[in-house]
Amino acid sequence: MSNKKLDNAISRLERHKKARDEAEKAMEAEREKVLKQIGEAVFAAATKPRSKWSKYLDRPLRDLLIELGFKSAPQNIQSTARQVANGPQQPQQNNAAQGNNSPF
Repeated sequence: MSNKKLDNAISRLERHKKARDEAEKAMEAEREKVLKQIGEAVFAAATKPRSKWSKYLDRPLRDLLIELGFKSAPQNIQSTARQVANGPQQPQQNNAAQGNNSPF
């Protein structure tokens, strides 16, 4: 392999590593934000009976997550984690043609 090709390959690897590191930092910042939101809501539910969050003590976790703005929360979090791990992906194809049009 010539020096120029080797330099190009090294440069490409460094760019990919930098992009991955930036994506991991963004994912960690998002994780911290989510943990703070959920923590504040759960704390308010447990300690403040008049809080709007207290009604979620006897409801499913999914309801709380949706109220916090995480639509289909488990899928969104898993999808984001996969994107960070795998890097940029191709656009997803329409699953409706395959008969899989369930959001869950």
